[in-house]
Amino acid sequence: MSVDMWKMTPNVTHRPSLRLIVAGAFAPGALPVVSNAQVTHEIKMLNDDPSQEYRYMVFSSKVVVTNSGDTVILRAANRGHITASSWNMLPEGVTEWAVGIDKEVALTLTVPSFYGYTCIPHADLGMAGLIVVRGEGRNNNLERAQSTPQFEDSIVIWQENWKEVAALSLDGRS
Repeated sequence: MSVDMWKMTPNVTHRPSLRLIVAGAFAPGALPVVSNAQVTHEIKMLNDDPSQEYRYMVFSSKVVVTNSGDTVILRAANRGHITASSWNMLPEGVTEWAVGIDKEVALTLTVPSFYGYTCIPHADLGMAGLIVVRGEGRNNNLERAQSTPQFEDSIVIWQENWKEVAALSLDGRS
């Protein structure tokens, strides 16, 4: 449960004064700080592709590039979806996942690699995606992941996913 402190404190203005902003700008330690804070990425399971007419049963992002320690949330925005890791498309030592219908899963990925995932009831329709975690060793499972057999109708989607990966700059934060 989250608590909004502004709502709990009566008679508090929501706008900081200009004097506080200016004073804070010149305070010691007010210089910009480079952050390695982890990021949360959300992938929605959708019945219709909002960007392409006549494309159904899709993930909102086919390819997501993250950094080690980032969290990826796979969320059923529409009913009838189950997400699971794709067979043979995880790095060594990483546990497979599968969640129930209309459930979400939050994955904190720390091993640089390629992580394939599908919607179990719609995998044969090509509902598949790929998470790329940047870092040393990222390509260790690349050949195995690319050669994993797929449902006939999802082969085109996987080819599109791999083309998108090839076109990306996977070094550094974006």
